[in-house]
Amino acid sequence: MCEEEETIVENLVSAFVNEEENDDYYQRTPPTSDSEGGEIPRCPYDRWRRGSGELKISLVFESMKEFREAVIEYALKAGWNIQFSRWGKLKCSAVCGIKKCEWRIYCSYERPVSMWMIKTFQDQHTCLPDGRCRILSQQVICDMFINELRNDPSLKPVDMQQKIHDLYNVAPSHNQCRKAKKKALELIEAEYDKQYSRMKDYRDELKKTNKNSTIELRTVINASGKEVF
Repeated sequence: MCEEEETIVENLVSAFVNEEENDDYYQRTPPTSDSEGGEIPRCPYDRWRRGSGELKISLVFESMKEFREAVIEYALKAGWNIQFSRWGKLKCSAVCGIKKCEWRIYCSYERPVSMWMIKTFQDQHTCLPDGRCRILSQQVICDMFINELRNDPSLKPVDMQQKIHDLYNVAPSHNQCRKAKKKALELIEAEYDKQYSRMKDYRDELKKTNKNSTIELRTVINASGKEVF
């Protein structure tokens, strides 16, 4: 996976919200694989390698976020229409987004190794790629491109659409990309507003640490009555 793909995947992962969950049953669930007919013996744990695109039973992860990144990487790299069906700090599952396809995966916290482990994995798709990926929601596309939009706010939705297609061979809609761009620009503007709102605090801190300095901070009131720099 190239550096640009890795960056997009990492940004994508940050879109997911953790749930506070504590389910001892699922934390103790032994590894099973539907494709191999039920429980399988314990085997040495393999650590996930970023960029490998690999998912398998007993693969372990440093965090649930890392597992989600692995699923996203798998879905985008292979072009499968995967969606998360449940996620939290201690467990996560995903299924194929195409109806009746049997592909699914389940990962939860494994106490003996203090890591998160894939415990159920039906790795065979009973469908064909359809050019879609439900992971690519509006929010996810927003997170994929927010850093790029900071540097280039003129980036067009059609360019975002084409870039995703070129990298992953999946096709988000133009409307998805348009709304994702709008949301990203709103978030960026809110970040700037928050930073500028701290300017007076920064001025006061400078006055404390540089008592002999002169600090000028000029503002004006705009048409809407808001103080701006």
